[in-house]
Amino acid sequence: YCMKLGEFNMLPIGAVLNNRYKITEQLGNHGYKYDYKAIDGKTQCMCVVSEFYMHSILVRECGEKEIQLPHSQRLLRECEYSKGRFVESAKLAGRVCNNPNILSTYDVFCENNTAYCVTESVEAMDLELHIRKNGCLAEDEIRYIARCLCRALDELHKKSILHLRIVPENILICTDRDAYENVKLIVDGGCWDKNTVRDMHVCTMYPGYCPPEGYGRCSEAGTWSDVYMLGAVMYKMATGIRPDESTNRFIHDDTKLPHELNPQISEKLSKIIMRAIELKRRKRYCRIAQLMRELSK
Repeated sequence: YCMKLGEFNMLPIGAVLNNRYKITEQLGNHGYKYDYKAIDGKTQCMCVVSEFYMHSILVRECGEKEIQLPHSQRLLRECEYSKGRFVESAKLAGRVCNNPNILSTYDVFCENNTAYCVTESVEAMDLELHIRKNGCLAEDEIRYIARCLCRALDELHKKSILHLRIVPENILICTDRDAYENVKLIVDGGCWDKNTVRDMHVCTMYPGYCPPEGYGRCSEAGTWSDVYMLGAVMYKMATGIRPDESTNRFIHDDTKLPHELNPQISEKLSKIIMRAIELKRRKRYCRIAQLMRELSK
């Protein structure tokens, strides 16, 4: 379905962006963006170009580069706000360089009535597919992947960036090497400066992974919110299922311990996961470094 859409709405193969990036392959749509493989005319290296595109609002004629903007002022404002968030997030991601566990962001620019973000190209599958193919992961692999993500998040937090989109689809397992060698977190789409975070609507788009504060006041978001989402990802790796939605858990929490669902998981790791997804943030690990220490013991 994605690629069928792409035949009409996506940039044509061979299109050149920013006088530099030549589209070589249409990868499909993901949320409010289209992804393409491209070759960087300056470095001659392959990269991925993400194009901001709201399917319900924007239109592109087949074979054209420029996007037609909506005539409605309300829709135009909505589009401009979302595009601004796309650019802001990409610029935040660009603050983090040379971290092996973060997908590198190289460039961000605007043209064709939209915005683009350029990231490194890797041969990988997302964690959701990795779990689907392999079932519940072994404890050693869960700990390794979680520690890689902790290192990525710790660096983001040191630069005052909250991710708030830590879900299996945004975690890459490189397929050109063993999973124990490289795990990358995608940070180009919806991260926030923790000093200016205004809303949590991005976070609430991910039921089962969204912390309780994602449904409350935005001022309650913090590093502990990323801890919850990482804990929920660990729960999925250990059990093959995501936790129940946090709003439902507040009413009646019957979340089973991971080692009860998967006897191959130790009680020790099970307790670490459950503390990470505590509903009350004061009972959670408040910083990623704390969770990292527990996982390394």
